Amino acid sequence: MSDIFALKVKEKLDNITNNPTYYPDGWSLDFAPLCDALEAKLYILQEKGSSGQIKLDDQGKPEIYISTQDPPLRQRFTIAHEIGHFISYQAESYSKDPLSTKNGILERSFLAKMSNETLKCEQEANAIAAQLLMPEEKIRQAVARYGGANQPVAFYAELFLVSSQAMSIRLEKLGYWIF
Repeated sequence: MSDIFALKVKEKLDNITNNPTYYPDGWSLDFAPLCDALEAKLYILQEKGSSGQIKLDDQGKPEIYISTQDPPLRQRFTIAHEIGHFISYQAESYSKDPLSTKNGILERSFLAKMSNETLKCEQEANAIAAQLLMPEEKIRQAVARYGGANQPVAFYAELFLVSSQAMSIRLEKLGYWIF
């Protein structure tokens, strides 16, 4: 991703993560006002084998599909991941092509079968999802407020409504070694 696209993505993320409307308890992301602001609609995904998909409707507004077969915390990450594709698309970054490849739905496949460009697109959506669900500044505030390593990863995961695995990865990427 070029610097200009990275800057556009960062600007969009900063506008979201610095808006208290989207984090009413100060920590966990509330998707309802964010989806309203993005004019995104959430739908149940009917096909099996996929956690989520995104497409643009006829007016160019995002439609996000999630599987009810996944646990709630996985659903939250999937929604954030799909919003990540939309933010990337708006910033003309890795998701710069229209968010549709087959019947209006962006198909997902196994990482081993992905092209390098698709893999970058998925990695960027994951990074955006991590920042949406676990904003760096909010993580740093939580660690300072609650005593850092004095709390287990599960404590921070519960605070941000993410899985312990997602929180562990995020904390490590931010330089915290909390178990």
